[in-house]
Amino acid sequence: MRPASGNTLTIISVATGVLAAVGVALAWLPILRERDALALADQASRLELVSLLAADRVVSLVGEGKGSSLRPTTSRSPPPEPERISSIRSLVEPSLQRILTLAGVQHILVLDGRLRLVSAVPSRPGAVYGDLIADPAVQACTPDLETGSFGESRAMFTEPGRGRSQAICSPLLGSGGELLGSIVVVGDSEQVLRESRRPGRDLLIIVGFASAAGLLGLGGMRRLLAPLSQVSRAAGRIASGERDVRVEVRGTEEMKQLAHAMNALASSVESREDEIGDRMRVVQQLSRMVAHEVRNPLQSLSLLVTLARTEPDEATRDGQLALIEDEIQALEGVVQRFLSQSGPLRVVPVQTDLVEVLERAAAIAHPRAAARGVRLRVHAPARLPVLADGTLVRRALENLLLNAIEFAGTVPGRPGSIVVSLLPERDQITIVVDDDGPGVPPDMRERIFEPDVTAKPGGIGLGLALVRQVFDAHQGYIRCEESPMRGARFIAGLPRRSTAGAER
Repeated sequence: MRPASGNTLTIISVATGVLAAVGVALAWLPILRERDALALADQASRLELVSLLAADRVVSLVGEGKGSSLRPTTSRSPPPEPERISSIRSLVEPSLQRILTLAGVQHILVLDGRLRLVSAVPSRPGAVYGDLIADPAVQACTPDLETGSFGESRAMFTEPGRGRSQAICSPLLGSGGELLGSIVVVGDSEQVLRESRRPGRDLLIIVGFASAAGLLGLGGMRRLLAPLSQVSRAAGRIASGERDVRVEVRGTEEMKQLAHAMNALASSVESREDEIGDRMRVVQQLSRMVAHEVRNPLQSLSLLVTLARTEPDEATRDGQLALIEDEIQALEGVVQRFLSQSGPLRVVPVQTDLVEVLERAAAIAHPRAAARGVRLRVHAPARLPVLADGTLVRRALENLLLNAIEFAGTVPGRPGSIVVSLLPERDQITIVVDDDGPGVPPDMRERIFEPDVTAKPGGIGLGLALVRQVFDAHQGYIRCEESPMRGARFIAGLPRRSTAGAER
């Protein structure tokens, strides 16, 4: 079976890349080894200078001879006393710390002639001073303890958690050549090697070798990778939020598969964005509806609470408190219904007296009307039984009344009056709300029921939108006209569907 052209080109390109990489490695490894050796030798020279400086400083600080803190030792010498170790540390460690900081080495150890630790920077745990220590650097120091001969030595070793390090061990000799101890200076060889292989210099050499090797596979790679730039640009546009981004399906079989995958990804991202956007719009509108349904009744409830607090008649006060309690329960029910639904407004129709619903809505609106000097009149028969969701209809009527109160009496020369009428007909009940305000301009009478459209300063354009939702959910209607009172007239129709005892 003949392999697909895309697969063949891939194999050729990969093989060419492998050969180029092997060629570069074979040419580069000897150079790396030589440069590493030079870097380590240079580090050893620096460590030798540091060790000589540290040894000279230690001998000058602790002195020599019988009265010195650091005395010659033999194979029978006892371990140094804690007091002597403390004296040596207090004398030499501040100077050694400065040398360590300036020279940039890992640590410096001071040992007596028996290779027992008497000082160190950075400091070691107190228990290890005066005894042999398990430090790889100390293994580089191999004096003849019987004869006291000691020479400078250099060693490479690996420290756990640090990698490769290099140690230089130098003797501490008295003026008579007697062995007082030794200095061990340790440097970080890994850091030295990393600095010797700086990317800038290495890149120039590697590019030189790789350029020649890369030309061998350029023909096959160009055909294989040409469509990738288009895919890359498309991915960047998708990431920046651009829509309708698609990649042309062309090239090798592998590139076609990649283009199909990129187009599928773009479609998936757009669908997900649309879904999230729709959900966010629903959530925003729902939150605003809930806020609107809470804010307006709270103002009326506040006035009722004030009236109840100052009402001297107990029976009247009890009636006001009962009205407040009923309104709070109805308000809670409406809010819960908004929060629990995600589609069109659902109604729960029960047998309801529309006159009682209107009277309760008027009672809630009356304190605000009185506070603004607006007269509110209701014309209705004794009873009007209908099959409807009384809570939602009451909220709709409250919104209509509160909206009318905002505008009634705002035109000079008009007293401020609102008239609400219930007009029973054969198949429906018509609700008419008239006010003597400035009215609604003709070009806004249809749009006034849309969300975010309002003629009221500071309004959010949701009250009348909610009213229309309520009447639409009952298969009714609502419209706006000019009132005989020269203000606005809102006419709503509610299907009757009443029992046999309904008023006509």
